Amino acid sequence: MVCRSLGLSGQERVPRDYAARLDRPGDALVGVAGTIPTQAQARTILYRSLPLVEAATLAAIALIVGLTFRSVVAPLVTLVTAAIGYLIADRVIGWLAAVAELTVPVEIEPILIA
Repeated sequence: MVCRSLGLSGQERVPRDYAARLDRPGDALVGVAGTIPTQAQARTILYRSLPLVEAATLAAIALIVGLTFRSVVAPLVTLVTAAIGYLIADRVIGWLAAVAELTVPVEIEPILIA
C-alpha cells in the first residue's frame, strides 16, 4: 500500500519506479494503471492546456463584449471585474478550507476560472 503522506506525485512515482524495475525484454508490460496515476496524468494535461484555454476565453470575452458595446473600455471593465472576482473567490475558498481543516483539490482551479 502506498503511503498517503507522499502526496499525489510521490504516490504516482512509486508504482512507476516499480514497473520500471519489473520491465524486462520480452515482457508484455503496458504501464501503470489505477486512480492515482490517472489523477496525476489528468493534472499534467490540465496544467499543460490551462493557459491556452484561459487566453482563448479572455480573448473571446473581450471580443464579444467589445463588439456588443462597440467600446474598448467595456471589455477592460469586464475583465478587471472578473479578475477581482477570481482573486476574492480563490482567497475565500482557501480560507474556508483552512477553517474547516480540509484540503482543496487543485482540479478546482479551472472551475474557478470559468
